[in-house]
Amino acid sequence: MAALGFGAGCVLWVKFTMMGFFLGWVLVLAVLYLRAGWLRQLGLSCAAYLGGMALSTLPWLAYFGVNGALGDFFGVYFGDNLFLYSAGGQESAGFVTTIIAVVQKIYWGCHDTPLIPALAALGLVWMLYRRRFACAASVLALGLAATGFARGAYHIYYFLPFAVFAAAGISPLARAAAKLPAPGPIRQKLLPAAGAAAALGFCLLTCHNVSQLLRPAEELPQYQFAAIMQENGGGSLLNYGTLDGGFYTAAGVQPPCRFFCVTNLPMTEQQEQQDALMESGGVDFAVSLDPALGERFAYTLISQAEYDGGEGSVTWYLYRKNA
Repeated sequence: MAALGFGAGCVLWVKFTMMGFFLGWVLVLAVLYLRAGWLRQLGLSCAAYLGGMALSTLPWLAYFGVNGALGDFFGVYFGDNLFLYSAGGQESAGFVTTIIAVVQKIYWGCHDTPLIPALAALGLVWMLYRRRFACAASVLALGLAATGFARGAYHIYYFLPFAVFAAAGISPLARAAAKLPAPGPIRQKLLPAAGAAAALGFCLLTCHNVSQLLRPAEELPQYQFAAIMQENGGGSLLNYGTLDGGFYTAAGVQPPCRFFCVTNLPMTEQQEQQDALMESGGVDFAVSLDPALGERFAYTLISQAEYDGGEGSVTWYLYRKNA
């Protein structure tokens, strides 16, 4: 339980909107404990689970605490994400509209990762066939809790929590394989190895990021631009007008302002601060997806490169401040 709590804490500080599955899992487990009358075990399990979460939270508290930024940490991560998205109008949709949107995004997730729903459906049918109705109900409750990801925008990785349900479909397959008329070593060693190889092959054939495997760093725009910056004397950098593309990290420079990139939060001050910085010539270099940035500010385009991070090809542009 402590280990599971530790893992849940890691997810909490990566993307807390994916915590719906963990909440559902805890509620289902609590119901099972209560039905069995295990009050003491429930209390100990809760303590162990929360202790694991606290352990994985300590590094975050220590880092931001030492830097005197706990207020910014909680304000940005929880305050902005919870309340600014709501202020953007996503909470104004009616109940029916919201349900339709959730169903649509779940359909997209099933379409993008078909093996997960296929195995989950197989596992659910198997539970019903074996009259394990409590197990089936628990799976459905967990699945409902995990749909919390679908209330906002959709990205492929949002469907990741549903991968745990694939285990339900692997179980009947493993039971069937164990009954094959084959020697024990084949069933116990060869078939599991073949299954693992098939899973790996499936991932390599379907993953959107396979094209980045074994790719030399020098081919990536982030490192190309970092080298060009060094050739031109180095200096400060702004990731203008879009999400962080990893250029600060590759160049080894610190962001020049609070809004070091522009997110999809409805905050006009993000773009305003970046525009003011560019208008004053406050940075030596700027990277952007805008090919005409030099027409608005006193910067010259010095390089460009295409990049596909798994969601389609884009072109990044590197600008240098005019002398």
